[in-house]
Amino acid sequence: MDSKEQLLQAILDRAVDDRKVFGTSFCISYGDLSWCGSSGNLAKEGQYFMASTTKLFVTAVILHYRSVGLLSLDDAITKFLPSEILNSLHVLKGRDYTQNITIRL
Repeated sequence: MDSKEQLLQAILDRAVDDRKVFGTSFCISYGDLSWCGSSGNLAKEGQYFMASTTKLFVTAVILHYRSVGLLSLDDAITKFLPSEILNSLHVLKGRDYTQNITIRL
């Protein structure tokens, strides 16, 4: 690991206090730097549920993409996510409504 990567890893390690924060995972891509790291009980390749603060971040990114014309809030999520993730995501009374889910709803 180079010094930038060591600094980023140290930040993640300090964030884990085993009282309120048990794990953290973070990826950054800026200029020539592309780095992913994790600390505590999370692995950088692992899957986990998003917390409330992540929802705010994702909302900000989506609204930014909307402002620069990369997406519309009425776009179907099937436009952006692979079918293996979306397979039968929203089934009600035997009918699959996954194709009807948009970014807005």
